Formats: sequence, C-alpha cells, structure tokens
Amino acid sequence: MNIIKVEVKQVYGMERIYPSCNTSKLLNNLMPTKTFTIQDLVNIKKLGYQVESVGSKLINHATGELI
Repeated sequence: MNIIKVEVKQVYGMERIYPSCNTSKLLNNLMPTKTFTIQDLVNIKKLGYQVESVGSKLINHATGELI
C-alpha cells in the first residue's frame, strides 16, 4: 500500500494540513492550494493511499473519526 505523510499545523487558530513527503507534495501540486482539506484526504484514501500524520492526529471534526 502506498503511504503519504502530512503535517498538521495551527495557523491563526485554524488547522492546516501540509504535505510532508515527496508523494504528498506531488499530489498537492495537482491542487490549487498549498494545503489539503479533509475531503482531499478522503479522496486520496479512495485512490488507495494510506494517510499518516506527522506529529498530531488528523480528526474529521464533522464525524469525529480519525482520518
């Protein structure tokens, strides 16, 4: 299974998800922003990637589930 790594940072009180490995940076280059959204990560998981967070855990605040 392919694994991508992301890093969660607090920016002005908002959680932002930044790419942290080469594969996640390449996937992020396909998007118009420098960060991922939770929905982006859900779609990346549907493509067969496993998402690992460097540092803190990723939580989908809408459902309360770990990403």
